[in-house]
Amino acid sequence: MTQGSYAQNLPQNAGQQPQAQAAAPTQVQAPQAQQQPAQGQNQNPSPSLEYLPTPYTEFGDFSDPEEEHEMSQFYKHGRFFGVSVGSGFHGVEGNRGNLWRGGFPMMSFRMHYWFDFNFGLTLEYDTASHFYEPAEGERVDINMSQIGLALKYYVDARRSSAAIAFSNPYFLLGFGDYSKIEKNLSTDAQSTLNTIGGSAGFGLEFPITHKKTYFNIEGRAFFVPFTDRLTAPIGSSLSDLQGLFYQATCALMFTW
Repeated sequence: MTQGSYAQNLPQNAGQQPQAQAAAPTQVQAPQAQQQPAQGQNQNPSPSLEYLPTPYTEFGDFSDPEEEHEMSQFYKHGRFFGVSVGSGFHGVEGNRGNLWRGGFPMMSFRMHYWFDFNFGLTLEYDTASHFYEPAEGERVDINMSQIGLALKYYVDARRSSAAIAFSNPYFLLGFGDYSKIEKNLSTDAQSTLNTIGGSAGFGLEFPITHKKTYFNIEGRAFFVPFTDRLTAPIGSSLSDLQGLFYQATCALMFTW
C-alpha cells in the first residue's frame, strides 16, 4: 500500500483529541453570596474623605445644658413684649424743691422688651407739671418731660420666700433726654431747657394674670444737670436751684 493510499484510509479525526478531553474543565463559580459582601459592610476598606475630621465635622454645640434649660423655660413661661400706662408723683429736693410746687399727677407711658428672665429693656415717656410764684400775683407754670431707655435687672428670687418671688423685684438704670419748659403767665415769657440725664431705681411687678397682666410699683431718682441749677430765680432768696429729681409711679402692664 502506498503512502498516499494509507493517508486516505486514515479516519477523519485521527490525531485529534476527543472533544470532551480537549475542552478545558469549567471553573465552578463561587456562590453570589460569597462574591458580594454582606449588606451593611463597607465595600471600600479605605477611609473615605467624607469621614475625615474637618473643622465642620468637629464642630459641636457650645451651649451649656443648664443654659438651654433656662432658655426653654423662658420661651414657655417668660414674657417677650409689653406696654404699660401709669401715674404717680414727680418731685424734686434741695432749693429747687423749696421753690417748686405740684408734681401730681405724673403720667407715664412705656414699652417693654425682655431678653430673658433676668434682663429687660424699657422705652419710656414721662410728663409732670409744677409751678412756683416768684412774686405776689405772679405764677410760672413748669412742664417736665423725659424720653429715654432703662435697663432692668430682675432679681432671681426663686429660692426666696413666696412673697418675694411673687413680687418680681428688679433694679434699673436709665438715661434719656429731659426737657423743662417754664412759662410766666403774667408776661407770657417762656424758656425751654434740654439736657441728658441718668436715673436709678427699684421696682416690683405683681402678676394679676400670668404672662398677661401685672401691677407695677416703681421708685426712681434722677440726676438732671439743667444749666439753670447754679442760678437763682429773680425775687427769690435762694442761692441756686440745686436738687435731685425723683418719682414714684404705679402702672398697669399688659404683656405677651
